[in-house]
Parts: sequence; C-alpha cells; structure tokens
Amino acid sequence: MITPTVGHSSSQWVPEEEPPNWYEVRQELMSTNRFTDSAWIYVESLQSEKVLAAEYLADVNRISDTVNFNGALIMRRLPSPEWVVRIFPMRALCGKG
Repeated sequence: MITPTVGHSSSQWVPEEEPPNWYEVRQELMSTNRFTDSAWIYVESLQSEKVLAAEYLADVNRISDTVNFNGALIMRRLPSPEWVVRIFPMRALCGKG
C-alpha cells in the first residue's frame, strides 16, 4: 500500500485499503490500456442499484499551501457491462483550518 505524504500537516489522512473487487477492475482496465499504469491510491467507492464507482488519486505534489494531483473515477452504469474511466488534474488549497 502506498501512503501519501504531503508536507507537514496538523492532520494526516491514511487511505483505506483497496477492496479486492476494485483492485481486479483496475488491473483489468490497465491491462487493456483503458486506465493508466500509475501509483493510484484508492480513496472510496460506492455501489447502488444503478451505478458502481470508485475514486482514486495519484501524482500528489505539494507546493506551499497547494496540493496538485490526478483524480480518477472508474464508473459503470448498471446494467451496462462497460466501465468508464475519467482522469482529472485537480488542485486542493490547504490553508489554515
């Protein structure tokens, strides 16, 4: 498991372990070049009657009070068998508080 370390902070976030079913989905998508082979960190997932979805982050880089990273969403709208992958460059502003 990769634990992100982003500078000094008054609180530390430790990601959950990636569930085996999401690990398998991610590996399958990477093997077919539909998801980049990066050091993705599992954030969370949800399952409902209409959708399966998981969020990941990678390439975390802190500069001053800003954290830049790539966010990824893996989603499948049921009953479709097709997975959709979206990767977004993201930024978090981490000021006091």
